[in-house]
Amino acid sequence: MTPGSDGSVTLPSDGGKVDRPDGSYNVPGGTIVDPDGTIHLPGGDIVNPDGTVTLPGQDGKTGTGDDGKVKPNGPIIPGDNGSVTLPDGGGTVTTPGGTINVPGGSVVDPDGTVHLPGGNVVNPDGTITLPGQDGKTGTGDDGKVKPNGPTILNPDGSITLPGGGTVQTPGGAIDLPEGTVIDPDGTIHLPNGEIINPDSTIIGKNTKLNTSNKTQNSTLTPLGTPVGIGTSNTTLPKTGDDSVSSAEALVLGFGTLLGVLTLTEVKRRKEN
Repeated sequence: MTPGSDGSVTLPSDGGKVDRPDGSYNVPGGTIVDPDGTIHLPGGDIVNPDGTVTLPGQDGKTGTGDDGKVKPNGPIIPGDNGSVTLPDGGGTVTTPGGTINVPGGSVVDPDGTVHLPGGNVVNPDGTITLPGQDGKTGTGDDGKVKPNGPTILNPDGSITLPGGGTVQTPGGAIDLPEGTVIDPDGTIHLPNGEIINPDSTIIGKNTKLNTSNKTQNSTLTPLGTPVGIGTSNTTLPKTGDDSVSSAEALVLGFGTLLGVLTLTEVKRRKEN
């Protein structure tokens, strides 16, 4: 341990343990501890005496406009790379992009990037990167969510968009209504019960497909450009929308076509 002229101490390369009134912290080598218990981690994070963590933000300096703040529900776990892991009780993370409640096990980088247990990554600007079907970010099937306001991060790794937003996947861009839930693999659960799979197929909740008038689930594979997906954003109906779903429109279209063909045949026979 190396004492500083200001009363602080710097821990050796193998780190050590810091005991404070709010709990015990196992810290990496190079950590500096002030006389009041403030812990300066090598990556730039500062664990304040009240247990909150100040993040230096993208400029790497605390005390500037892009600082972040972590308020954990218990002592955090410092990482060797400067990140901090939240305890089982989770906590809140505030960045210039807004404030989010995060579950336990979330990892927060010094620049404010939040790595959720399910694989989703909340960026400092508030957008969310989805790992896609391969479960890894930085690959070709990543998705990107731009929420309209705060998001709700669920324990299962999914995210809820109270204010709606847009999602960009390899299949295209979609405008999402309020209350939409998105899984880490990119599966989209709409408030009206429909599900848009990562391969752009749509599962309708109340699609009538048989003559007995029984309602059953069905999977529709869009022809050409997927329903609700295109090179430009497409607005999907919100919860309570009385318009028919894509599946219902398809069934009604076939019914109308059959009716027209029947009337044409009757007319032809009368004329003959």
